Amino acid sequence: MQHPSNCIQNRFEFLFEDAKQRNQSKEKLKDIIMDQECTFHPRVNSANGYYSNSKIRTQKKENSCMMKDNNTFKPKVGRSPKNGHNSLCLPIGDYLYSQSRMKKRLFARLQENEVKESRAKSNYSHVKEKSRHLIEEKKEKIFKEIFNILDRDGDGIIRTNNINLKGNLL
Repeated sequence: MQHPSNCIQNRFEFLFEDAKQRNQSKEKLKDIIMDQECTFHPRVNSANGYYSNSKIRTQKKENSCMMKDNNTFKPKVGRSPKNGHNSLCLPIGDYLYSQSRMKKRLFARLQENEVKESRAKSNYSHVKEKSRHLIEEKKEKIFKEIFNILDRDGDGIIRTNNINLKGNLL
C-alpha cells in the first residue's frame, strides 16, 4: 500500500502535467488559427533583410528624400475648417490667448445685459389684473369714506370752512 503523502504528491504532479499539456495544445491551436487568418508575414530588420547593409540604408534614405520632392500625390486626410480660423496666421499660443480674451469680453457683455434686464424686471409690477382690480376697488371705497367724513353737508363739495376735523377719520 502507498503512503498517503505519495498519493497526494502524485495527484498534484498529474494535475500539473495535465495543465501543462492543455496550455501547449491551446498555444498550438492559436498558432494554427493565426496562420489561417493572418496571411501577411513581413520580414522586419532581419539579418539578410532590406536594411541590414549600411550602404543600402543610406541609399534608401537618399532615395526617399528624392521621392518626397518628386511625389505629386497628396492624400486628403480629413477636411479643412469650414470657416477660416486664425486668419491672421498668428502663432497658436497668441491665437488661443486672443480667443480667450474675446470670449471673456463676450461673457462680460452678456452678464451686463442680464443685470440690465433683471433691473428692468425689478421695476415692473408683478401683480395680476384681478389683484390690481381688487386694490383699486379698496382704494376707491376708502377715498369715498374719507370724502363723506370731510363733506359735512353732503352736497358733494368740500369747503375748507365746513371740514369736520374732530370727526373720526378711520
